[in-house]
Amino acid sequence: MTKMTGKGSYRGVPFLIEDEQSQNGGRRVVTHEYPLRNDGLTEDLGKRLRHYSVSCLVIGDDHISQAEALVDALEADGAGTLKHPYFGTLEVRVDDYRMRHSTAHQRVTRFDITFLPALDSNAPEIAEDTAYSVLTEYESVLDSLADEFAEMVEDVSGFIESMVDNPLYRLADTTMGFIENVFEGVANTVSGLTAVKDKALSIKNRLYGLLLTPKVLARELQDLTKLNVKSAVNSQRQFVQHIVITDSIDTALNNLTSGKTEISKSTLDEMMAAKTNNVSESDILSRQFRNLHEQEIFDALMNKTTFLLKRLVLSTLAVEYGKAISDAVTESVAQKAVTESTVAGLIESKADVQRYITEVDEQLEAVILDNADAEQWKSYQVLEAYRLILLKDLRVRGERLANAVDITLKDTFPAVLLEYQHTGNAVTWKRLALRNGVAHPLFCLGGSTIEVLQ
Repeated sequence: MTKMTGKGSYRGVPFLIEDEQSQNGGRRVVTHEYPLRNDGLTEDLGKRLRHYSVSCLVIGDDHISQAEALVDALEADGAGTLKHPYFGTLEVRVDDYRMRHSTAHQRVTRFDITFLPALDSNAPEIAEDTAYSVLTEYESVLDSLADEFAEMVEDVSGFIESMVDNPLYRLADTTMGFIENVFEGVANTVSGLTAVKDKALSIKNRLYGLLLTPKVLARELQDLTKLNVKSAVNSQRQFVQHIVITDSIDTALNNLTSGKTEISKSTLDEMMAAKTNNVSESDILSRQFRNLHEQEIFDALMNKTTFLLKRLVLSTLAVEYGKAISDAVTESVAQKAVTESTVAGLIESKADVQRYITEVDEQLEAVILDNADAEQWKSYQVLEAYRLILLKDLRVRGERLANAVDITLKDTFPAVLLEYQHTGNAVTWKRLALRNGVAHPLFCLGGSTIEVLQ
């Protein structure tokens, strides 16, 4: 009889093991051989799953009942616990087994069993395409902002029809003044924004027609805002121009709305509901504005238009800025190799991403709260959803970027030597010099601190 060397169990059913136990493994190698050629290639597809081959037996007068209990355990659904003196305790699944009875050996039933590891993650994990989610939400948020803007402008326009002659011209005057003060003023302040001036002029020339379709007007203003962001992002000054543009637009908007009171959305909704129910305009005005003359009421409605324009521009500016940061991360992640011509980009490291995450979050949070205060709930909801998706995208993809390490120089070195010492690659010395604002690449001054990408 074969020598028995120990005890084991599967799903708590005991057995005795024999002297030969085996474990198979290796790599999943595929060979490629081609006709009429004396060579070929092999391809490694990864590690092969281990196979545990167990030779065991049950013995005794009741060996038949013991064997049946072990068979039930081997054929049970799911994974089970294998306890083995050589392999230890493993969670396994049964691949196959063979049970043998022999007339030569009474009171014994033998088994040959093959076990496989019980791995739950048996397929590649599905990774969310966060960049695509940002792109999808980006289009959705701009469309929703334009929708709510158009709805409220139509409400204002519909109510002032009975108050003044040619209400379209009054709205056009307000909108034209807004464009001249905000966009043309910014174009005159910041150099290189010729496209912005041309676009603003085009909108002014078509303004009366655009006011008949307020959503088209909103999309035109969004495109105009996009030009401001695009001109900043494409520069190599790390959004310095964007900061100037944002400050200029914010100042112009604050000057336009300074000292003006905005009609709440709930008040405007009540006015439109009353008009829909055929309540006379005089009754509506007396109910909502007891202490105001008709001209003051008209001015308040025009001010509402200005506030709507302001909110649309600021919201679009924040959305476009976030989209530009996401695009910069995409460009940095896609850059697999660096050469001597590689220069410092807008976002190159995890630290860069964290810095811009803070800026984007602050800008979006400001416009989200502004829309909430103005009771523009549709805009509030889509902006908040966009903010969450964008921040998730930046955090997830930012992990793929290099680490930035601060190095304090003990002596003066050339940039090419420092890049080689800390990265093992000297060809990217220009990026090091540009990133750290080194005046002359031969002299990285001792005592200064530089940032190196690793």
